[in-house]
Amino acid sequence: MRIETASKNDFPELMEMLYQSFGTLTANPIRFESLFPDLYQPEDDSMRHIRLIRADGKIVSSLGIFPIELKSGKYRFSVPGIGGVATLPEFRGRGLMSELLDATAKEIQNSGAPFSWLAGARYRYGHWNWERGGAALVLSLTHQSSRRLNGNGHKIEEVSAAEMHPGKFAEARNFSKFGGNCSDDEFKLKCQRLNLKTFTASGPSGIRAYCTIKTQTKRVIDFGGFPEAVSSLFRAVLPETQGLSVQLPVTGEYLHLLRPAAENWHTVSTGNYMVANLPECLKLINQVPENPHKSVNLKISGSEKLPPQQAWLGTGNGQIEIDKKLHREAPALELNPMQAARMLFGPFKPSHELGKPEFSWLDQLLPLPVFIPELYHV
Repeated sequence: MRIETASKNDFPELMEMLYQSFGTLTANPIRFESLFPDLYQPEDDSMRHIRLIRADGKIVSSLGIFPIELKSGKYRFSVPGIGGVATLPEFRGRGLMSELLDATAKEIQNSGAPFSWLAGARYRYGHWNWERGGAALVLSLTHQSSRRLNGNGHKIEEVSAAEMHPGKFAEARNFSKFGGNCSDDEFKLKCQRLNLKTFTASGPSGIRAYCTIKTQTKRVIDFGGFPEAVSSLFRAVLPETQGLSVQLPVTGEYLHLLRPAAENWHTVSTGNYMVANLPECLKLINQVPENPHKSVNLKISGSEKLPPQQAWLGTGNGQIEIDKKLHREAPALELNPMQAARMLFGPFKPSHELGKPEFSWLDQLLPLPVFIPELYHV
């Protein structure tokens, strides 16, 4: 069957198809246009991210390839996130989703994006080289945790997402080095997802910190700002929420601020990752290597779905060097696509993943410092 790109004219039928498809999986299905107003709008610019298959003129299967805008240290980049993967119940078992995922994997590989991300079951998407990985720290903050945080005289307010002026969040959103990096307008739409509340901490110069909370689960799904304002914000909000779960990168500005206030914590994987463009992935290395003049030829084997990849990685004079061509003098490290995803995104260091002491110097550089807040999930 032919795969098409959706248009705004497909919006009503597509929303109904998603509702019917996910209605078989949950007792209380939710309309996708309400759940993700930032992703599903009746406009061509929104619908162009949707791939679909029709049978007898009817939409029966679809998925979305949504750009996720991120920042990691000095880098700003976009990766394709996969969501809204659905087939009508009566059309399941016919290979329609496999067709869509085959085409999507190739499209992503040709896009030049460093990697792709999706949620969902590892076993379901591993066939297309998405592998469970990443690492984040989840802190449990209780009502009592507020006593361990400093209040610094900031004005704390709940902000209506529909009426917010997202440009006023710019300073607070730009402070963090890791996380989401969408436009102001998209941020406003994201904050209008179902069951969210957004709070701000302001000073004389404007908004200094913000946090967006999923009220049903008491999870902070995005936050940022200047540390003293973040401390004030959580100190004020915790008594109202009677506890919060906060996910944050294992490295970053807020770990030392919030962990002393946490009742407990644990690490979690952060999704499924596919290495789409190995050289572009390696450019996201933020750490400066301590061990000079090391190099390796990295080779990712091809699969039934995707071609092989390769890149040379070298260190010298406190810098990272990357070449799409292999260097004759460098030792080779051959990986399958799943090993490559685990090595690049963690949670384990390369020496633990590979069991090869000669490449332990890669522990200084990997995993990549990538963090996708839940507000940016698709």
